[in-house]
Amino acid sequence: MSNQAPGFTHVFLASRRPLKTFIGNFEWQVLGGWLQTDKKLAMENGNLNVLPSNTDTRYLNGLVISYNPKWVPGLFLGFTRAVQTYASNEHAPQTGFFEKYLPVLALAFEKKNVANEDRVYRDQLASFFLRWMFPKAQSEVYVEYGFNDYGLNTRDYLMSPTHAAAYVAGFKKLIPRTRDRWIDLGFEITQMSQSPDWIVRDAGNWYVHSQITEGYTHQNQILGAGAGFGTNVLSIKTTWVNGDKRLGFLLERLDRDPQSHTYKWIDLGLGVLPQWRYRNMLLSGIVELVKTKNYAWEAGHNVLQVHSRLSVHYYFT
Repeated sequence: MSNQAPGFTHVFLASRRPLKTFIGNFEWQVLGGWLQTDKKLAMENGNLNVLPSNTDTRYLNGLVISYNPKWVPGLFLGFTRAVQTYASNEHAPQTGFFEKYLPVLALAFEKKNVANEDRVYRDQLASFFLRWMFPKAQSEVYVEYGFNDYGLNTRDYLMSPTHAAAYVAGFKKLIPRTRDRWIDLGFEITQMSQSPDWIVRDAGNWYVHSQITEGYTHQNQILGAGAGFGTNVLSIKTTWVNGDKRLGFLLERLDRDPQSHTYKWIDLGLGVLPQWRYRNMLLSGIVELVKTKNYAWEAGHNVLQVHSRLSVHYYFT
């Protein structure tokens, strides 16, 4: 989840601090919330087209667990799962209380163990993640690999590991210059369009699947990554840091929903990210020059744009 979409009504139970055990530390959160759709507005996961959808409220149940092994202090391993269903009896599967409100715990992970799973109005996402920090080197690597569809069985997962899959992977490194100055380097790659496995078995882009037509959205906006529906992203960022003063440079490439269109809509961006503190105000922003090829997947429609944003934070103390 991210702040891409508006907030929604929810309840949650979570650990307040790491739970220490003889094998390491655990953290967790379980969430239940209600998602809405505006049938009159365009859907972000439909490339801003108005899509046929139900106006019924959807119930979302999510889970995240993080484990820090005792023997590797800087390593964090985790698992996430999110399941959503329509809230009304007309569209929801007929299940018991536990499966209805805590499906992330009640449902099996293989279709062979869940009766009629492809025939009910229910959809899910699941992922594994890793973060490994190296304090002496002042660097870290991270990766998350997820699926938007069940595997039929263990063999299915092993034989088609890219089916219905998406991933994000990145690397960060701090290079000290003096006591309060350093250079912050970052590299990240995100894959949200379908892999070539779609030729054999279509699964839809990340955040959508056939059972829930609205996909993983609230108020027609994707709850996750802000890059856009089915977009693949490559970004490199370098930032000079001196206390509250920062000057960053961003280079990125976005390939928007390439699998579904003949002509590729590709954005190449070069941005500057300054930050400056003046008394109790922290000023930050971004100015990015974007060169677009085949805008909106129209052949030869090439444009040059400038995107900018300014943020002001005020400290009362």
